[in-house]
Amino acid sequence: MFSKSAITSVLVSVQMLTLSSVAWAQAPAESPLPGAKVLLDDIMKMDIGAIAAWRIGAAILLMMAGIVMRTTVLAKLLKPLGFLTRRTKTEVDETFFEDVRKPLGWIFNLVAVYFALLILKLPETVIGTAVLVLQTMGTVFVAWSVFVLVDAVAAYLGEMADRTDNVLDDHLVPLLKRVLRIVVIAVTVITIIQQWGYDVTSLIAGLGIGGLAFALAAQSTLSNWFGSFMILTDRPFLVGDYVRSEHGEGVVQDIGMRSTKILSFEDTTITIPNSDLATTAVENLTMNKSMNVKLEIGLMYSTTRPQMESIIASLKEVLDADEDVDSERILVCFNGFGDSSLNILIHCFVGTFDMWKWHQIRERLMFKTMTVVEEGGGSFAFPSQSVYFETPLSVTNQ
Repeated sequence: MFSKSAITSVLVSVQMLTLSSVAWAQAPAESPLPGAKVLLDDIMKMDIGAIAAWRIGAAILLMMAGIVMRTTVLAKLLKPLGFLTRRTKTEVDETFFEDVRKPLGWIFNLVAVYFALLILKLPETVIGTAVLVLQTMGTVFVAWSVFVLVDAVAAYLGEMADRTDNVLDDHLVPLLKRVLRIVVIAVTVITIIQQWGYDVTSLIAGLGIGGLAFALAAQSTLSNWFGSFMILTDRPFLVGDYVRSEHGEGVVQDIGMRSTKILSFEDTTITIPNSDLATTAVENLTMNKSMNVKLEIGLMYSTTRPQMESIIASLKEVLDADEDVDSERILVCFNGFGDSSLNILIHCFVGTFDMWKWHQIRERLMFKTMTVVEEGGGSFAFPSQSVYFETPLSVTNQ
């Protein structure tokens, strides 16, 4: 839930945004359009018959050339690119060139109409109004082309996501597509508003303040999204990997946009925010295909040096002969003098990342260790204390 201060900041920003929008609507900049009455008068005064025949003919030819460019020439220009796209393994580029042909063709028509209007030598008010309309339509068609490009990029990223085992990128690609579409729409709307002579400074400022307030209110959610992006790019772990962190350990069940779910050894699901996983150390035990077994045993101080050396050598042989133990990574050594024991360190790696099997192997190695110590004549130590008196105690009979 959002905090009270975050909600307050959102309400204040919405109010400021509303005031800015009202100010923008009430105080437009100098409009490039003539007054409606002036435009109507100029249109009524137009004398089509006074326009030279060659100008009308040239204008018609230009508009026909635009149609030919849209229907025929553009297809021939894109044909070599289409030949190249058919040789690729993906169908995304073919779909892109097929979809982008429509908005590009209409842009050719708009250019042809623009030059046709210039040739006709119409009144300035009519020309200015027509050019503004053409600019707006051109902006829409350019935005349409960018939309097609966004869809093509999203489709390509979607194909890449389908080839991975991680489900996070399957959710991230549609989200990225939506965000890019919203950006394209926002830029297009602001551009059109500015073309029609309105001041967009206050509008952009209001949107910036509102966006900042929204970012503060949704800081936790946004941090988790960025954490998801970091997990996607770095790939420290995948679904099915056995991981260990300060938040817990277990098998990764799901990597979502907000959190990651881990099935622990206690058969419980741990839900960890992705922002925490992106900023903390995570051990991926699956990547190395092995897990370590580390034991420290203590023998009684009555154990002799030959017995210690014999037990250590036997433990090395037992570990080297075990089929689940990596024979190249075995460490058995006299590890120090404890308070009540002579300590031996046993450290090795077993070829599994299954926690259940790891416990079975560890149990088997501990039983073998007990057998080696018993056969070597040693005994396991237990916590004990010896008390010495400077003056011997005497026992008197009464």
